[in-house]
Parts: sequence; structure tokens; C-alpha cells
Amino acid sequence: MTPRRRRQARGNALILAVLIMFAMLGLGMVALRSTSQAIASSGNTRLTQQARAVAEAGLYHVATLMNRNGLALLNARKLWAEGAVIQFDSDGVVQFEEPGGQVRPGPAQPVPAVFVAAPGADPPPPALGDFERGSGLRPSYRVTVDGLRQSAAAGTSGTNQGQTFVDCTIELQATGYVARENLPTADDLNAANVEEQYAEQRLKAVIRLRSVPQEVCVR
Repeated sequence: MTPRRRRQARGNALILAVLIMFAMLGLGMVALRSTSQAIASSGNTRLTQQARAVAEAGLYHVATLMNRNGLALLNARKLWAEGAVIQFDSDGVVQFEEPGGQVRPGPAQPVPAVFVAAPGADPPPPALGDFERGSGLRPSYRVTVDGLRQSAAAGTSGTNQGQTFVDCTIELQATGYVARENLPTADDLNAANVEEQYAEQRLKAVIRLRSVPQEVCVR
């Protein structure tokens, strides 16, 4: 091989090596982006699952409260405007929101120990485990009583001293949050920086209270 051909061969090999290097660099960048997207997707899935679990905890909490103190809460609701919506949250706060938007305070109710420590007790472990410590995100929920109606299948349960008792179907809606703010508002979530992660999940459930006065089982 002549010197000129050897120089040409070396030049071709250099160009080929540079092309291969750029190709490998491009593949590496694609792989890095794909991995980053997979990690972000996995994190979003985790947040969504956690928010759903928080919403389920809220439904169980309020279903338990309504089974224990439902009649007292429905009677308290009668003190305000017709159609007032009962609201519960993970801080144990109960409120009555009237159709006009006026919010009235209700009786405080106990919440699960996983969210609030009992008086005199040690603080509970983070509800989200080590993830909560590292991320700074907090679980919380709001639950509303969205509907009341007399159970069609049950009819009336009986009368006592002229008062009619019925089985009352109660519709609940729970919103679970995993966010930097406890019980975030819509403005809080909209104002959050892009890098701040949060999740929101809504669930519905129906429970039935047996033998309650017909007058309190109204929407």
C-alpha cells in the first residue's frame, strides 16, 4: 500500500470512529432520557397510589364516625340552612357548608392515630413511611356527605310517638392528597412549583344508617 493510500485509510478510520462515537453518544442520551422518564413515571404512580390509599382511609374514618355519631351529626346539620353539606377532614375538623357558601363549625371528631397523635401519646410514625421524611410530602384528606336519601328497599322502619324512622342512604366523597401542604386548596395546588410533587385522588362510597328520623334524612 502506498503512503497516500495509507493516509487515506487512516482518515477514513478516523471519520468512522467519530461517527460511531456520536452514534453511541446519541444512544446514551436517549437511554438516559428514557430512564429519567421511567423514574418520574414510577414516582407519579407511587404518589397516585398513596393518594388513593389516603382517600380510602378518609372514607373508612367517616363511615365509622357516621355509624357511631351519625344521628347527632345529622341533627346538628338541621341547625343550618337546608341542604348544608357536612365536611370532615384528617385534622378532625367537622364543618357544615350552606348552599350560599357560608361555613359553620361542627363538633370535632377523633381521627385515626396514623394522622394525629392521641393526647399524651408519642407522635405516630409518618403515614408515608421513610418517603414522607425524605420528600417532605404529607398525607391528608377531606370527606363530604354529598347526598342523603331514604333507602328505597327499606321503606320505613317504624314509628315512635308519632315520629317516622327510616333507613337512610348516605353518599360520601373523599379526596386524598399527598402534597407539601396539609389539606391543600385548589389555589395551593395550582400555585405549586413544577418541581413540587403532589397527587390527588377522589373516591366515592355509600353507607346506610338504620332507623333514623325521617326528617333528618333529607338532602
